[in-house]
Amino acid sequence: MNLLERCDFGQRVAGRIVRTRLSYSPFAEAGEFRSDVYLAPSSAAPIYSETFHAYSSSQVKHHHDQLVARIASGFLRRRAAEFDELSPVDWVLVHSMGKVGSYSVYRTLKSMRRFRVLHTHHLQQQTMRALATPGRRPPGHITDSVEFLGLCRPEDRVKMIVNVREPMGRNVSAFFENLDRFDISADADQDIERVVDTFVQQYPHHVPEQWFDVHLKQPLGIDVLDERISETRSFEQGQFEVLLLRTEDPDEAWQADIRRFLEAPDFLLGRMNVGSDKTYAELYSRFKEAFRPGADMLDQLYEVDYVRAFYTADERAELRSRWER
Repeated sequence: MNLLERCDFGQRVAGRIVRTRLSYSPFAEAGEFRSDVYLAPSSAAPIYSETFHAYSSSQVKHHHDQLVARIASGFLRRRAAEFDELSPVDWVLVHSMGKVGSYSVYRTLKSMRRFRVLHTHHLQQQTMRALATPGRRPPGHITDSVEFLGLCRPEDRVKMIVNVREPMGRNVSAFFENLDRFDISADADQDIERVVDTFVQQYPHHVPEQWFDVHLKQPLGIDVLDERISETRSFEQGQFEVLLLRTEDPDEAWQADIRRFLEAPDFLLGRMNVGSDKTYAELYSRFKEAFRPGADMLDQLYEVDYVRAFYTADERAELRSRWER
């Protein structure tokens, strides 16, 4: 078999035909091949991919034969059952900083059984390594990041959804989601002054400001702040088509934007991972009543480039006023 030749194999998994394709990409490094698994006959994007290295026809055939055998033994039974059909888009990447509503978008798209969708927060290797805990399974957004960085090819078509949220509300939500990192329990009877002081003094408030550079511009070359965003809040750059959503906008606006962006008229947003449903909900409520940030802190958060790019002066003033009570 010629090493540059594409070849297809068919198997029946869970009552459905699964087609596998072996290919060598001219963009890949020397000796790198990719096996893609598709639902047949209508699947335009793979439901599973893996890369491997081989330097002879026999090595290529051996690896692919192993994959076909694993498929036949039920390896992809659950994955094949996750989809009814697939969109022609290679990847849908819900990529945002944490606590901006992106998980709700991801889970809703996942439930539609149509998109090869991943949910990521970090696409910078150093940050991903820092978040990994030895001996523990990494969180889903990290495994999704690894999959995307490892398998997305330069010729793949990617639709990316980026959620944006005003910085103070986002930081407070992220702080409460990670109370254990600050040695604070979720019990409602905590010393609220200590909780407020810990947030002000120890939480890394620069995260929202830096996220666009560290996890979009540096790894992917996408400079959201340099784009002239149209009224649809979307733009194209290379293989990426990007949609921007603001957490503060109503669900109906999100739904309309996503339906247009993904050509999915049946998209209906479901809300998940909401703070009011969390174990810390009562403590969170007490915190918001007690927290009164100073003008310097508000200036530090609301007068940065990304906030100016996504919110008008009137909107920024209204957002600040929520914390100046």
